[in-house]
Order: sequence, then C-alpha cells, then structure tokens
Amino acid sequence: MASCQVQVLYNYFETRQSFPETHAENEQLQSRAFRNSVLLLHRLNPNQDNKAMHSVLQLLLLLLIATVAISIPVFAEENDSIYDVLRAHALPMGLLPKGVKEFNVDVATGHFSVFLNQSCKAKYESEIHYEANITGTIGYGSIGGLTGVSAQDLFLWFPVKGIRVDIPSSGVIYFDVGVVRKRYPMSLFETPRDCVAVVEKVWTLVLPSLNLLSAL
Repeated sequence: MASCQVQVLYNYFETRQSFPETHAENEQLQSRAFRNSVLLLHRLNPNQDNKAMHSVLQLLLLLLIATVAISIPVFAEENDSIYDVLRAHALPMGLLPKGVKEFNVDVATGHFSVFLNQSCKAKYESEIHYEANITGTIGYGSIGGLTGVSAQDLFLWFPVKGIRVDIPSSGVIYFDVGVVRKRYPMSLFETPRDCVAVVEKVWTLVLPSLNLLSAL
C-alpha cells in the first residue's frame, strides 16, 4: 500500500511540473494531474479493497484542494511595488532588476507588464538581459508566458519563457528556456540587482550583388 501511495504521489507532482501560462491552463493541469493519478491507482491495484482505495483518494483530494488554494492569484496593495507583488506570490524580488519605472497587473488574469528605463543586463550566476518592456502571467510560485527576459549560457542567449519555484521552497528556482530548464540557487535573486544599460546595435550582413557574382 505504501509503495502504491508513493507512485501515485510521484505521478501527481510529476504532472504538475510545468509552466502554465494562464490560470485556466493551471486549472486544466491540476485536473489532468488528479485524473492521471486516479487511473494509475487503478492500474497498480485493480483488486485492492475499497477502504484502501478510499484512503488514497482522500489524499489526492487534499492535494488537489491545496494546489488550487495556492494557485489563486494574490495581489499586493495598490501602493506596493512590483517587488512586493513578486514577494506576495512566493517569488524572489530579485527576478526583476532595479530601475522599474512603471508596472501594471491584471488582477483577473494575472497578466502583468513591467517598464524599465531602458534595456539592460544584470549579473547573477550568469548574465540576464532585460528588455525595456517585460510581460508575463504571474501565479503563486510561477511566471508563465514571459517575454523580454533572456539568460546567457556560455556564449548564447536564450529567451526565458517561464519561471517557477517549488512550493514549499527547495531553495532552487527554475528558468524555462525552451530546450532545457536551467536551475539557479534562489539566493541569487533575493534582492534586485543593478542593471547596466545595453546599447542596442543592429548588425547587418552585406551580400555582394548578383551582377558582381555573375561577372566572376
């Protein structure tokens, strides 16, 4: 029985490891996690007694209620800063750099916009580039649909599409950069960093004309 509970719980949380971009997607993810866990429970123990099945189902229902509760958007007071909004959602304040001049948050959807004085980059474990306009959807412990943030890996830059922390906290923060999920110590993002202005340059590739090529 204990082995069955462990496998069902693992399946539930494995399904939950995602970056939902909207609250509707978050609810669908929770429903799918619960449904998949119940189906797994039947496959693992098709002949188990009703009392044991009832015990595991109760546990899953408690998990579902808990995850629904923490996914409800929590917003700070009107006069609070964007850093206070991050903290109210169990996210470290240093995810955004210093220099935020304006921000908007839609309470109904969690969608937010952040406006910096200019594009800039901040040094953490590696460099992170911030556009002057950053958007995304904030939830408890996560940001989805993120635009305007890029993380450097070696000599390449990757757009950060989502950010997530474990609830309860494991001291690790996850950046979804599409192909992989980068892990950082959450302590790196405890406080907003200074952000150095980035001079935007447009690099163009000049190709020889067709007439010149034909003459060769």
